[in-house]
Amino acid sequence: MKQYMSEYEKFVFLNSSGSFTQSENWCKIKNEWKSERIIIRDESGNIIGTMQILIKNIPLMNTVFMYAPRGPVCDCHNLDILSKIIEQAKLLAEPGANICMKYVSSPSSSLYTRRNTP
Repeated sequence: MKQYMSEYEKFVFLNSSGSFTQSENWCKIKNEWKSERIIIRDESGNIIGTMQILIKNIPLMNTVFMYAPRGPVCDCHNLDILSKIIEQAKLLAEPGANICMKYVSSPSSSLYTRRNTP
């Protein structure tokens, strides 16, 4: 493994649910989008879940489109980790904006979350 890889990048690379689209390098390709990364750690400080989100503002609709391609990266059967990741994702939206967030953990599963922020 290359030494230049960040802790985040190593987690995505080594995790069975990891994907290049959750890599830091994907943002270089999708450079017209803003990107944010969520990192969830256990009590020992080890990463147990991540999600890279690409964000696009749609001003005419007062909407923020948040897309996590092939994310999150974690044990997707662990609802505690998933809920922590989703709660952190909701905090990324501007107050009062509508959110349409799409996250896809595998090609055959797609989950959508819609809400208005307070």
